[in-house]
Amino acid sequence: MINFKLSRTRQLDLIIFILLMSVSVCRVNAQKTGDATDTTIVPVKILYGTLKNMQGEFVSNALVTLLKKDSSLVKATFSDERGAFSIRYSTQDTLQLIISHLSFLPLQQLLIRSDSVAPVPMNVTLQPKSVSLSEVTIKVKKPLFELNGDRILVNLEDNPAYAGRNTFDALGAAPRLTIDPISKSISLDGKTGLVLYVNGKQLYSTPSESIAYLQTLPAANVVKIEILTSPPAKYDAAGAGVILIQTKNMIKEGLTGELSVTGGAGRYVKSNASLSLGLQTKKLQAALFFAPNYQPTYYSWQRQQTLFNANRADGYSSGSQFNYVDRFGQLLRTSLDWTVSKNTVIGSVLQGSHNNETQNPVASLDYRLSSPNAPLMHIDAQNQLQQKTWNLAANLNFRTNFTSTRLLTGDIDIASYDDKYRSIALFNERENNVPSTELFNINYPNRVTIKTAKIDYQSSFMKKGSFETGVKYSTILMNNQPFVNTLTDGFLDVKAKLANGFHYQENTSSAYSNLSFSVKKVNVSAGLRLEHTSYDGRSTSNEAVSRNYTNLFPSLSLNYRSKSEYGISVSANRRIVRPAFDLLNPAYLYFDPLTLYTGNPLLIPQYTTTVQTTLTTPKRLSLTLLHYETQNRITEVVYRIDSIQATTLNTNINFAWERRWSMTLSYPFTIKTGWQLQAAVTAHNTRYYSNYNDIDVYTSQSTAILRIFNTFKTKYFTANLNFIGRTRAVIGYFRYDPLWNIDAGVQRSVGERGSLKLAATDIFHTAIIKNHGVYLNNRIDFAHRYESQQILLTYTYRLGNLKAKSVEERSFGSQTEQDRLQGNGTRK
Repeated sequence: MINFKLSRTRQLDLIIFILLMSVSVCRVNAQKTGDATDTTIVPVKILYGTLKNMQGEFVSNALVTLLKKDSSLVKATFSDERGAFSIRYSTQDTLQLIISHLSFLPLQQLLIRSDSVAPVPMNVTLQPKSVSLSEVTIKVKKPLFELNGDRILVNLEDNPAYAGRNTFDALGAAPRLTIDPISKSISLDGKTGLVLYVNGKQLYSTPSESIAYLQTLPAANVVKIEILTSPPAKYDAAGAGVILIQTKNMIKEGLTGELSVTGGAGRYVKSNASLSLGLQTKKLQAALFFAPNYQPTYYSWQRQQTLFNANRADGYSSGSQFNYVDRFGQLLRTSLDWTVSKNTVIGSVLQGSHNNETQNPVASLDYRLSSPNAPLMHIDAQNQLQQKTWNLAANLNFRTNFTSTRLLTGDIDIASYDDKYRSIALFNERENNVPSTELFNINYPNRVTIKTAKIDYQSSFMKKGSFETGVKYSTILMNNQPFVNTLTDGFLDVKAKLANGFHYQENTSSAYSNLSFSVKKVNVSAGLRLEHTSYDGRSTSNEAVSRNYTNLFPSLSLNYRSKSEYGISVSANRRIVRPAFDLLNPAYLYFDPLTLYTGNPLLIPQYTTTVQTTLTTPKRLSLTLLHYETQNRITEVVYRIDSIQATTLNTNINFAWERRWSMTLSYPFTIKTGWQLQAAVTAHNTRYYSNYNDIDVYTSQSTAILRIFNTFKTKYFTANLNFIGRTRAVIGYFRYDPLWNIDAGVQRSVGERGSLKLAATDIFHTAIIKNHGVYLNNRIDFAHRYESQQILLTYTYRLGNLKAKSVEERSFGSQTEQDRLQGNGTRK
């Protein structure tokens, strides 16, 4: 019996096969009518049976087809919900039976001619899409990364080298993507200001808290990461690109879940855990995710500075710092979807996070100016930077299918971000061995509220195309008002700057349309996005800046793939990176006694135009060529405040432009059975130019980055050995020395539900970040270390029905506004 409760797509397929069957029967009848001597009576036969998987469960909606030797159709049907199928046919030819299903390997079998009219029963077991080695069924393993047109895929599932690590670390596996744990930034092709999705959910924090958030999300909970290097118009134009992080979906039939626990050590013992639960009923889908972590770590640096005045040396400073960081965080996320009718679903998402971080930097510095009789100064500094953040976001959404080809969705989001930051410092200064002590205690409370609303409509276009359009509105409020608890006389000159508050409001309205269609073998996607932004920023020192601007952001993507699986894609787009909120805040912060940080309220957005093309072959070899130009590039600078002291100022300015030519070549291949190697090399030339304050600064550098990932698979375990190396690089006016590191991991199943993964990161402890540069009146040389060398052990246990089918989990709607709270600069 055919199951008539099939999807519309399946019903259409069935109708087509029935029509084809009718044509075939008519042709047979016509042949009988034209041949008077044909008196053979062909008996009607029945082929029936049941389809099951390897676990003995019924397989529904499998296509069962009977073909003649010439591949002409005899008859076809689908298996019902109990895996049963039945076909009546009347031919004595030798037939071919084909059974196909998206989740299983196709089955082909010859049915030899027989004069028997008795039914022929078949009980068929379908094999999952896997390969067999030495009688051991092994799932097809995807490579760690894939370059596919204008997107990069990173498949983290079953890669033990990232076991126990966090999502921030995992992002470093992607070609063309760079993470920097010192400056707490993520960049794509050298451009910061990325838009991050975690199942469509926004990250809303300053740079350090966004990194803490990603460190809270275990990489073991991430299935894959997709980087859109040329996003279509449906995505906000803000950001250098879009990063989609897909976590394991625990919303399945019945109650299911997964528990993961990690313990390990680098310099300090650390741990994290995660619990995912999902529940599905006929009308309701619910999910819960909770992830606590304790991640103490450290950062250290050594610094040498040469101070200039009128192009001549005017003094020096040198120092070192060790910063122990005590960090604890937790993330809770719940989602609920309710099917109110056949075509309509409404849902909600609630998310809360809390991070508690205390930094304890201890620094020792010496400096001397070149003025006559200038004394040798020595400073011992003890700081404590306490930061507590609370985030709460709520989302209401709906999804309505008018027909199978027309879809309407909408989202309303409200999010709040509350940051309590306190800086306490004790500076012991000795001038010619005569001691003096200065101290301060300042609070920097900060609150951000984000409200967004969006609606999107999607419809079919022509036969194989689609049309998308939508509108969005967002408003952002930020209020930061420092207050001084304690301040000694030595800081009175900068008291007003340390206590400078900042109030900011931004409103953005946007609309877009995107059209996708095919012309022969070429897939075309073209879109246009309109965004209007107005903002007003005011400080308590009566500094004010207001801007009002409207921009168009076009995007175009062309993809061609031949029958032999060779492909080429070409894409172009224009995007904007707005300054992160902390980069605009004019309040002063002390990094150390000789370094002040402040935001720059006069920063303007940067605009980037990108053109890229990717060539692919059937053996997964891919070559990407890219060129982009960025105007008003937001760049970090460090310069001497004035000629009478050694203090330097760390801030951001707009460089005139940045230009890059880039090539990325990727190729996976098998060394031998059980050993797969994947290599990717990126070579690029990057140039920067600035004429800030009428002073020309020009830098350029050619750089190569090599990634080699080895996967070893045996009957008992899977292992990874990864290498990442980079030659000299440049960012702004800072030049970076070569860098390399090696990671390894191994995993093994423990019963049907459990698995153990062991990871070792930066095995040879070579991840030392060295950079140097000259800007205006200051030359600086840095050497940074962090806790890159760790050993982590993770145990994962799956709960509930392992055979349950996954269903879609609902996500947030307001994306880019909260992402900007991550920051797109380098504020430490």
